[in-house]
Order: sequence, then structure tokens, then C-alpha cells
Amino acid sequence: MRPSARGWLLFLALVAASLVADLASKEAIFARLGMPGLGGRVVLVPEILVLETNLNEGALFGMGQGLGMLLRGSRASPWRASWRWSRDRPRGRAAGSWWRWP
Repeated sequence: MRPSARGWLLFLALVAASLVADLASKEAIFARLGMPGLGGRVVLVPEILVLETNLNEGALFGMGQGLGMLLRGSRASPWRASWRWSRDRPRGRAAGSWWRWP
């Protein structure tokens, strides 16, 4: 089944809106609080919840910081494997050659 042009337009519009919202919120927070260690803090709930800026080089809230090449490689491997698998199968029969339905 081929995706419709309307579906692609909706998808691209959602991607663009999400990107704009993400970048605008980051710009607003950094404009208000400044760079980490130099700017202020916003206390929402005393001694429990504080907003402050932070920069990290890792994925998922700083885990894997400094391991950028390893993270890039681990993301590329499944994509490459699925691409190779799809190229080795006859067109339109990718799943059918591995799984047979009764």
C-alpha cells in the first residue's frame, strides 16, 4: 500500500511544527536562564523542583557522554542490517520468504 500525498504532507507538517516548538522552547529557556553556571534558576517547588540549564553531549539525558561515535554506530547498525535484508529479497516478498502462513 502506497502512502498518500495528503498523509505525507500531514506528517511533514507535524515534524516541522514539533521542530519549531522544540527550538522555540529551548531559545526561551536559555534567554531567561542563560548558560549553565552563569545564569539563574527558577524554583518551582522549594527544595524539590528547580529549572536550570544544562548542556550534555550524550544521548538520553547525558548517558553515554563522550561516546558519540559508539552511539552513532549503534544507531546505524540496525538500519544497515534492515536495508541489506530488504535488498536480498524479491520485491514485494520481503516477509513472505521467512514466514509462511498456514
